[in-house]
This record gives sequence, C-alpha cells and structure tokens, in this order.
Amino acid sequence: SAASDVYKRQLVKRDIGNSLSALKKYITQHELNTLSNEVEIIESDFRLMCGYMQRGYKDPQLETVYDGLLRRVFRLYGNVRMESLIKKRPSFMAAKRFSFDVEMCHVEIRKTLETFVQDVALNSLLDSSQPDSLQNIYSDHQRYVETLFNSILVSGQWSEGTSAFMRKLLLSPTIDQNDILTIISSIMLSLMNVFDVEKWVTLLSIYENAVYERVRQRAFVGWVLCAPKSGIPLFPEVEEGINRVLDDKMKREELLQLQMQLFYCANAESDKERIQKEIIPTLVKNSNLRASGSGFIERDDDMMRDILGTEDSDAEIEKLEKTMSQMMDMQKTGIDIYYGGFSQMKRFRFFYQLSNWFCPFNSEHPELRALADKLSGSNFLDTLLQNGPFCDSDKYSFAFAMASVFDRLPANVRNMVGNGEALGATVPTGQRESAAYVRRTYLQDLYRFFNIYQNRSDFDNPFSFTDDALASFFFADELFQDARLSEERLGLMKFLYRQKLYSHIKRLWQTGSESHSASEEKRIAALAYLQMGDYGKAMELLESVLADSPTDTVTLKGLAKASFALHDYAKSEEYYRLLVDASPDSLRDNLGLAVSQLNNGKQKKGMQVLFRLNYEHPDNIDVMRSLAWGYLMSGRADDAVILYDRLLNTAEPSGSDVLCAGYANWFLMRVDAALKHFRKYLDTMRQKTPTYSIATDFEEDKALFDNNDITESERNVMEYLVENDIS
Repeated sequence: SAASDVYKRQLVKRDIGNSLSALKKYITQHELNTLSNEVEIIESDFRLMCGYMQRGYKDPQLETVYDGLLRRVFRLYGNVRMESLIKKRPSFMAAKRFSFDVEMCHVEIRKTLETFVQDVALNSLLDSSQPDSLQNIYSDHQRYVETLFNSILVSGQWSEGTSAFMRKLLLSPTIDQNDILTIISSIMLSLMNVFDVEKWVTLLSIYENAVYERVRQRAFVGWVLCAPKSGIPLFPEVEEGINRVLDDKMKREELLQLQMQLFYCANAESDKERIQKEIIPTLVKNSNLRASGSGFIERDDDMMRDILGTEDSDAEIEKLEKTMSQMMDMQKTGIDIYYGGFSQMKRFRFFYQLSNWFCPFNSEHPELRALADKLSGSNFLDTLLQNGPFCDSDKYSFAFAMASVFDRLPANVRNMVGNGEALGATVPTGQRESAAYVRRTYLQDLYRFFNIYQNRSDFDNPFSFTDDALASFFFADELFQDARLSEERLGLMKFLYRQKLYSHIKRLWQTGSESHSASEEKRIAALAYLQMGDYGKAMELLESVLADSPTDTVTLKGLAKASFALHDYAKSEEYYRLLVDASPDSLRDNLGLAVSQLNNGKQKKGMQVLFRLNYEHPDNIDVMRSLAWGYLMSGRADDAVILYDRLLNTAEPSGSDVLCAGYANWFLMRVDAALKHFRKYLDTMRQKTPTYSIATDFEEDKALFDNNDITESERNVMEYLVENDIS
C-alpha cells in the first residue's frame, strides 16, 4: 500500500522528500483534511533546509535537524495510518464514534478516575439508605472507562507531554488497579497497529517502575509485543530502553519465560484437539465416576458391579486419575487446558464490547448485576474472582453461563454454586500472585481476543503463524540479537527443540545467533537442520562443533546420521566406528556401522557385525531389517525374502520393508510378487506426495542393483510395469 511504501522510504532510505510527497498525495486522495496543515508545515521546514544547502552553506547541525524532521514525518505517517484504520476497520470506526481527544483531556481523565476511587470508598463508609447508589457509581464509571479505552485505541501519535502524563497516571496509587490494567491494554492494542514511540516508552516505563505485579506484567507483554521488528536509529529511546532491560539478568530471564509462554498459548488450538481426542473420551467413558476430596469414587448405583464380580472398576479409577493428573500436568507446564471449553462461551452480550475483553474480572462489573442479585448472600463471585483457575475472560464466561441457568438448577446444586464448590480446584494465593501465573492468564485473555472476537481481523494477531513462524517470535527480531541474551537464547533453543519447532530454531540461528554463538547453541541448530532434512547444513555445523569437542557423542551421532542421509557412507562408517569404540554395546550404533559398511562396499565386514547382532538379539526388528538388507546387498535374495516375509507379518511393517520385499522377489525373478509390493509401496508414498515416482528409489538404490546384476534397461522396464498393468 501507499502507506507501507512511505514507511519503508522513511525508515530504510531516510527519504524525507519522497515520503512527504507520498503522504501529501495520500492525504489529498483520502480527504484526511485534519492532517493537511501538519504536512504543509513539515514540508515548509524541509524546504528551508534544502534552500540553505542550495545557497552553498554547510550546516553543522544538518544531521540533527534532518533526524528531527524525519521523526516528524514518522509521526505524520502514524497519524495518517490511524486515520486510514478509522475509515476502513469496523472496530476502529466504532471506537472513534465513542471517544474523545486524549491529548486535550489530561485533567479530566485524572479527575474522573480518582473521583471514582473516592466515591467507592465513601460509599462503603456510609450506612447507605440507597442500595442502588454503588451500582450507579460502577455503571457510570464503566461507561467512562469504555470511552477512555476507545479514545486511546484511536488516538494519534502522542506528545512527550501525554506520555509523561500517562506514565504518572498509571503508576499512581490513587487510581483503581483495574482501570490501570484496562488502559494498559488499550495502549498495547493501539500500538500493535500503529507504532508510536511515546506509547511504547510509556509501557516500558510502567514495566520498569510498577509496584503491582499485574500492572507490571501487563505492561511487559505490551511493550514486547509492540517492539519494532528491527532496530530503528530514528528512535534511540527504543534501543536505550531495551539495553536497560538486557542489563538486568532477572529481566532477561523474564523475556525467555514470556517467549516460551507465547508458544504455549499459540498452540491452544492444537492442544484443544489433543484434549478432545485423548482426554475427554476417557472422562466421558468414566462418567459413572464422580470426584471426591481425596480422589475418585464410584457412584452408589454402580457399586453392584463389584458384587457381581467385575474387576474393571479399579482399573477405570486408576485410568481416570491418570487422565486428570495429565490435565493438571499440562496446565502446570503452561498449556491452556480451558480454551476448548470456554472458546464456545464468548457469545454473551458482554463480549460485543471491545474493552470488556481486556477488563480484569470484577464482581462489581455492571454486566454481572443480574447474577449478583441471584447469588445474593453467597460468595460465588468473590471466590471466582480470588481463586478461580481461569483467565479473566473465562471467569466472565463462567459467570454469565451460570447466570443463564441458575434459576433452573436443583436446590442442592444452587447451594454448591453459592459456596463456590462448582469451581473445582482453586489456585493458591502464592501461585496466583506469581509473575509467571499473572502473565500466563493475561496471554490467555489475549489469545481468546485475537482468535474469537467478532472483528478480530481488524487487529494484527501476535499468535498467528506466518511462513511457519510465530508472529510474536521476538527473540528472532533484530532488537534482541544481543550477546547478553546468549544464555536465554540457548535455553529457548532447547525449549524449541523439545517442542519440535525446528523451523523456529533455524530462524533464530539465521537472524544473528552465528555471530556470538556457543558450541552448544551451534549443535542444537545443527540437530534442528538434521530434523528438517537439511543434511548439508547440519554436516557443516556439526563438523565445526566436532573440531571443538572431538569425542562428543551427540555430535558424532548427528554427523553419522547426516552423512548416511547424504549417501556418504565412508564418512558415516567413520563416525559410527568412533561411536562403537566409545560404546561397544550400543545396538543402534553397531547397526549403523554395519549398514554403512554394507553400503560402502564392505559387505563381508558388515555381515559379520549383523550375524553377531542377530545372534544376540534374535527377535529385534531393526536387526532383522538390517540383516535382510545385508542379504540383498550381498546378492543373497533367497535369504532376504524369508526375512522380509517375516517383517511384513509384524504389527507395523515399514514402507521400506514393502519396497525391499519387492526387490528380493524381483532378484529371484518372482516378478508378479515384486510388482504387488512395488505398487503397494507406490500407493502409500502417493498418499503423502501425489507426484511421487518409484524411479526415485530405484535411482537411490543403484548400488543394490549393481550388486544383483540389474541393468538400467531392466530398471526402466520395471518402472513402466509398476505404473502400467499390461495384463
């Protein structure tokens, strides 16, 4: 778009003249009349500078003046982009209709927010004869906070004065903490779509100075998700701020924790499917069991099964307890176990108001008044607020769902709800107030918003995957390529490897790790390349690591696997020999050595190793498979076919077993049997790759054909027969 082109010209080429021309044209075409005066003033100042140079003067302050003008152009670009969003995106249109000018209303904002705290405190001291007075206070205030949220969302570029005002306001003890949290989210949401250095600095300052962990963590998530993807010399305060963070070891550790939590949250959809396929069926199957304080007990009406001689009940209880334990373990590691259930409960009217998605759970919220009246005299909402094991968004969903069915519940169930028992396991105070827990639940709130909100396409989703990479993979961004993060980067690479996110390791490695990497970091990157099938790059890195650690078995195993995959059997034999010398009893390494020798033209040596292994492990499938291949390579197809018949009758024969069974039968001139195996193998491969041809395998196994006197012409005929039935 024209706007993005301006952005590139400004920040990459630092081109004021062409940027101003493009902005002026865009403003005119889209009738952004409120910005016309601003572009004229900047253009006038730029022309003055140009005229000074044209007259032959050397201005010693030109760089400073130029950077100042460039920042003003960027501010103008930001305002143009925001006006464009307001014209095009429904969420921004609606917010603009119910907003005011933040720059002009500092005094009113502070006064309104402070007055609310005072009014609530005063009301609690009075023996109120007007029971609706507190409700009216909360209703009026909620409407104001919604308007303030909208105003910040659509606000243009902030001045230094507005940034200073907001920092002071959001760190003030005289403002309600829930208001502070909601405002921080509105700043973040605005920043995500239009970068504004003053808004960003505001969030960073709150993170660095806030006393309350909930405030600090919400600001933390905000400034990290909104940080520029690359260094911007135009804004030295960004680099200075990040440098302050990276100087602090505890903050570096927090960055690592946040990055890992973002990956956990981004996998909520796949985790939901896993829970539905693996966990829920067990719970449903065992629905005759009910929870008790000490575990699980059977319902009374099912006790007769023991009397009748059924021995399944103990096993069912054990399986159910393991399932529940698995759920709890998933939650402890950071997996969002509640998303699947609560994602279906966001259709209440409450969630049509944008600001409510970011509103901390508050039992005094006006939307909860109906439920509060029904639960009069109970502590359900307070228990949900204090101890419920859900994020704020899900707490609201739970409360509204309860309100919709409460009148129809049996009396004993209503009593249970009133006592808060319906929540099940609650969260201990210490855990609930920890930075990791606070951050995780807020990220879960954000995930729900960006994936469920009706107009979610209006906002850039930090949890989306583009080009196989998480949008919020900030560790791979230029601003975080710093030697001070080397320990955390290594920890992240290990985490990504455990999660099998190999492409992210590759991206992390390619965006700066090489310049300051430890040998272990290089090794993990190499193993990731190995998993992705980039054997050449894996070999390059692993050979470099081996030069520093010549006896490291992990590196040797990686090199052996990579060289084997590259058909460099001389090298794979060399590496497997080193591994066997280090661990003579390793079955895996001995097999690797033997097969490498077979493929390297040393059939006699390879078969000696395989005969020994077969004697020691007569029922081992891998040994049997390797020995069968050895027979094929040695020209003993009659012995090979016996083993392949056995392999094909095992529980899970591999695709290579089917292919090699075809080879064995072909070499014995049992062509019909060979074709049957080849066609079965081809069908399996084409389910994965529709264009697959068996010629690929025939080419890779050329040495095998040479050992069994199969000519190229015979191969071509067999390829044709596999593809065409001429009978």
